[in-house]
Amino acid sequence: MDVYKPQPSSNKKVYRYDVNSLYPYAMKNYPMPVGEPTYFEGDILQNYDPNNKPFGIFEVDVVAPSNIKYSILQTRIKTGKFHRTVAPIGS
Repeated sequence: MDVYKPQPSSNKKVYRYDVNSLYPYAMKNYPMPVGEPTYFEGDILQNYDPNNKPFGIFEVDVVAPSNIKYSILQTRIKTGKFHRTVAPIGS
């Protein structure tokens, strides 16, 4: 669902993008990790080779800076009976 707030005196065009169709496009045109998973623990950049860049799906711990005004890293948490999407700072 899309929601647009009309503005009576505005003659600006509204651009709308269908991001749902980006998923099949990306699956077709970009490499995806396949095969058996390789488990790794530690700093993946410690033995970094520029000719063999790390590629895959990673589970990571992220720390957002505490001095930013608006965090863009979103997570979903359960609050009682409901789920809520929040953008916290910190770890």
